Order: sequence, then C-alpha cells, then structure tokens
Amino acid sequence: MNKKRPIFTLENLHQNDSWLLSTANVRNSDLLCSGSYDGFVNFYKLNKDKKNIEVIRKLGGLPGCLNNIKFSNVRGQDFSNIMLAVSHSKEEANGRWHVQPKVKEGISIIRRRNA
Repeated sequence: MNKKRPIFTLENLHQNDSWLLSTANVRNSDLLCSGSYDGFVNFYKLNKDKKNIEVIRKLGGLPGCLNNIKFSNVRGQDFSNIMLAVSHSKEEANGRWHVQPKVKEGISIIRRRNA
C-alpha cells in the first residue's frame, strides 16, 4: 500500500481560520483558488521549482458561503477571456455551521480584467 504525503501545505488561508468550502484550478496551469464563508476568493500560484504555493490575489465582497467555484474552459495558455463562476448561499452546502440569514443565494460571474 502506498502512503500519499502532501507535497505542499498552506495554513490559515482565509480570515479568522475560516474553513475551506470550495476549490478550483485551471487545467494544465499553475493557477488555483479557494473559497470560504468569509466572502473571499483567494488565488494561488503553484511554484514547482521552489516547492511552494503563494497567494497572488484576494478577491472580496462576495456574499455568504462560497460553496462552489468553477473556472471557464481555457484553450491553450490564453487566459485573456477566463471567467470564474462562484455560487454563494446563506449556509454551507452540507451543514448549518455558519448561517448568514441576510444573504441571498446566487451565482456571481467574475471576468478577468485586461490590464
């Protein structure tokens, strides 16, 4: 039996030690993101040479628990039209530990801004 061990580990990713509720990555790239009930989506870059993961951006202002995150399909290495869909609700998908009664359920579409 093979025992798998983590190659990279990050701790305290979100505010106030919030639980991770959702993660996503762009296929065949080094871009990752995570969501929690603090209303932030954190973006990470995987660096294989340095054997670490670094936070590159924090996107806030999303309401409620971020239960699901999905990147749009990317062709090749063209990230110019990439979009991110984030579903948010009053509570976690599988429980009621952090209920936020004033939040409305919905989906937010986030599009990359060209700088």
